[in-house]
Amino acid sequence: MPRRVRWLRIITLANVVVAALVILVVYGTMLALSVLAPEISTWQLLALLALGVPMSVVGLRLATKVGSHGWRRCGLIINGSAIVLYAAILIGIGFLLIGTTRRRFIIPEGYKGDVYIVYSDVDHKPETTRKVGVTFRIPGDGILYVTVPMVDGWTKDEYYCERGDGTQQRIANLWNTTVQRTPENLANDKDIGIFFPRSGTIADSTGCRAKYEAFYVGTKAYLLSGYVGRDTNLLLKERCSGGPR
Repeated sequence: MPRRVRWLRIITLANVVVAALVILVVYGTMLALSVLAPEISTWQLLALLALGVPMSVVGLRLATKVGSHGWRRCGLIINGSAIVLYAAILIGIGFLLIGTTRRRFIIPEGYKGDVYIVYSDVDHKPETTRKVGVTFRIPGDGILYVTVPMVDGWTKDEYYCERGDGTQQRIANLWNTTVQRTPENLANDKDIGIFFPRSGTIADSTGCRAKYEAFYVGTKAYLLSGYVGRDTNLLLKERCSGGPR
């Protein structure tokens, strides 16, 4: 077997493996995004792309120089398809980074329960202008009324607990699944976390409507024992009666 054909076969087969791993990593990342994972690692994807892109380029160059018609066609198709896949992912990452709004939620130390951000009327157009960062400073009762519309698009949310002296500590725990009523969870009144981030629309018979985002902040013990959900109708009453903003 000619040397160039041998190298083309090695690089092409290796590129198939790298492309398959890239697809699996992208799928895993999308699953993490769907459950709002607080920390999503991308180094595996970037490492694979850094390996796959030059490998595809070399494979394409070798494919144009081999004498074997079969391997030339196979090398062009496989390595060409791989570099298109890598390019599409890189472009997608670029658009995602450009279109993502970083949001910080500052919560008073000691507050436990539901946090609500109540937005303007749903008839307002969503906020499509991308911002580097938005900060929501939650008041002591856990309800923040804002006049801006809800951000429409990708967001990267971070949650912080603010002490009385103004210092802040990030809340790293994010519980996206059901918190089971186990003895360990019932006894855990130490670890602060965020549970069940969600959004929706509330409305009443008078036609008053508003969008909201909400999440629980506190310990697992409080969530399972002392937690009482808020009545969203009261939030709507405040919004539509010209209450606190």
